[in-house]
Amino acid sequence: MLINNNYDPAFALDLMLKDILLANNAGADFPLSKVLIETYQSAHNEGFGKDDVIGIINYLKK
Repeated sequence: MLINNNYDPAFALDLMLKDILLANNAGADFPLSKVLIETYQSAHNEGFGKDDVIGIINYLKK
C-alpha cells in the first residue's frame, strides 16, 4: 500500500519512460513534457528503472 511505502512493481518506471518518450517523439508535447522526461530519465539512470512507476516518489525523496 502507498500509505506504508509499499510500491510493489506493477508497471515499471522504465516502461513509463519508454511510453513518455514514444508519445513525445510522436508529437505529444505538453508544458511539463521536458521536466517529466528529465525526471524519469534521471531516476532510470540512478537505478530506479525496475521500481514501480509510483516509486518515482523514492527518487524524488532522495
